[in-house]
Amino acid sequence: CLFAAEMLIRNATQRITPADDSTEAAYYAQLVEDMLFQDLDMPWSMQTAEEFSMLKFGFSYLEIVFKRRLGNDPPPLPDGTPGLKSRFNDGLIGFGKIAQRAQDTVLRWEFDSTGSLAGMHQMDPFLGRQAYLPYEKCLLFRPTSWKDNPEGRSILRSAYTSYYWIKHLQNTEGIGAERHHSGLAVFYTPAGTPHVTGPF
Repeated sequence: CLFAAEMLIRNATQRITPADDSTEAAYYAQLVEDMLFQDLDMPWSMQTAEEFSMLKFGFSYLEIVFKRRLGNDPPPLPDGTPGLKSRFNDGLIGFGKIAQRAQDTVLRWEFDSTGSLAGMHQMDPFLGRQAYLPYEKCLLFRPTSWKDNPEGRSILRSAYTSYYWIKHLQNTEGIGAERHHSGLAVFYTPAGTPHVTGPF
């Protein structure tokens, strides 16, 4: 079911509609369309698949990474890291990637004084490094919301009881198959053996 839902969503057609009939609106609509559908680090259909991992986990948190559009051979960044490539060479700042921040790296959520989401603290599960991702430069996707919990609600939660029983029945059947479904051992005494009574 998850695969079918993802394929339906990925096959949807996206388009950017100008705000009005002006030349300026048409220019910016085309600019955003190029940034999203032509110049990200992965095809838009794969980007959509990253976003809709929320169906399984209940939420998807993605960080918007910007870049200066300086062609296929951009100079390195001030800290020495390589610049992100672009199909355009107009010097504008665009979207470099909308990067998934894995659900299993969430350390904790940060909230402001009003209770609104401020950001997410992320931990590298291998090296133990931490990073803070402010909400203002991220995107949060959820299938539904309850108490404005940033972790949402997985569409698989209602299936947990069925999953639990099926899993344990499969384990039981597997153990039975391993033992050739022999069941309980039955012992017979030879004919003529006297019955034994009393405490054992």
